[in-house]
Amino acid sequence: MLDLIIRNGQVVTPWGVGDWDVAVQGDKIVAVAAANTLTEEVGRVIDATGKVVVPGGIEPHAHIAAPIMGPGNLRTAPPEQVSRAALFGGTTTLMDFAIQYPGINIATAIQERTDNWRGNSYADGDTTELTLPGLPKGVDYKAQIRSRYHDGEFAGNQRWSGPWSGVKTQRVRDDPPLAPTDLTAHEVSHDSITLRWTAPGYDGLTGYRILRGANADSVAAIVNDTGDTGTEYTDDSVAAGTTYVYVVVALSPDGDSPHSNTVELTSHPPAPTGLEANPQNDQVTITWQAPKDASVTGYRIMRGPSAKKLEVLAEGEATRYADSAVGPSTVYHYAVRAFNDGGTGPQSATVSVETPAKSARQRG
Repeated sequence: MLDLIIRNGQVVTPWGVGDWDVAVQGDKIVAVAAANTLTEEVGRVIDATGKVVVPGGIEPHAHIAAPIMGPGNLRTAPPEQVSRAALFGGTTTLMDFAIQYPGINIATAIQERTDNWRGNSYADGDTTELTLPGLPKGVDYKAQIRSRYHDGEFAGNQRWSGPWSGVKTQRVRDDPPLAPTDLTAHEVSHDSITLRWTAPGYDGLTGYRILRGANADSVAAIVNDTGDTGTEYTDDSVAAGTTYVYVVVALSPDGDSPHSNTVELTSHPPAPTGLEANPQNDQVTITWQAPKDASVTGYRIMRGPSAKKLEVLAEGEATRYADSAVGPSTVYHYAVRAFNDGGTGPQSATVSVETPAKSARQRG
C-alpha cells in the first residue's frame, strides 16, 4: 500500500516536464509513472491539476548563512528559512558550500557546515529536534513522530520502524495579558481586607495571583492561583493594626501579566483589654492594656451614664487616663477604643464605677 499519490500535475524530471503521477511511501518517492498507471491501494491522493510538481529536486551548490561581499555585515538566509522554502518548491536536497577560511583545513570547514545544519533543517531526517518558527500565536498544535531504519545493503532502502508516537500537544504562546488595573483595598474588619480590581481585556484568563508584603519591594504570593476570573478577593490572614501592600497578577496559558498597581492599607487595631476604673473623691482613674502586636496611634476614651450612651471624652497615647470632670455619688460607664492610620478599632469591654459622696469637709 502506498502512502500518497500526486496525480494530474506537470511533473519536472531530468527528461523534461510531462503528465506524470508521483508515488510516495513513507517520506521517499518510490515511483514517477505515466498518468493513471499506478493502481496500488493508496492512503491519500492529491489532485495537482494546474500545478507544477518537483519530485525531490536537488540544489547542488548553495551558500547558506554565508557572508555576502559588500558593505555591512550581511549574510545569506540560515538553514531553517532556506530548507523550509526549498521544500515548498519541491527541493528536498541541498548541498551547502563549505568555506575553507585561512587557518582551517577542509575537514574543519565541512564540520562547521555540518554543525550549522544539524537540527536546523526541515528536510533533516536524522535529528531528534526540530524548530518550527513563524507559527501563529495562541494556537494549540498536535505532533507525532516515528523513525526509520536501514533495511538492506545500502542506505537508500529505508523502512518505517512501526507505529506513530503518542500525540504531543503544545501551545504556541500568544502575548501575555496586560496588568490588572484599579486595584483597591477595603478593610472588612480588623483581621480581614477585601481587594477589588479591573480585569485586563484578554480572552482566556484562568485566574489571578495575589501578592502581599510589608512594602512594595517585599511582596510575595499568598495565593498562587485563585482558580477563577473573579475580580475580588478577601484576605482573612491579616493581623490587626498592621500595614500591608498588595499586588495582583493575571494568569493565562500564554503567561503571566505584569504587576498591577500597588495598594497599601493599615488594618485597624483590635480592642484594648483589661479596662479598670478606680474612683476617688474628685476623679476617676482608668487603665487598660494595649492590643498585642498591633500598630496603635492613640486611644479614644469614652464615658456615659450607661453602657449604651457612651460619648468620646478624650484622646491620648497613654494607657491611663484621669477623669477629673466627675461629680460625687454618680455612676459612670467607661470604654476605650484604639486607633491608627487604618481607622478606629472596636470598643473594649465597658466598666462602671460610682464616685464617693462628698465628705463633711468638702461640703463645708
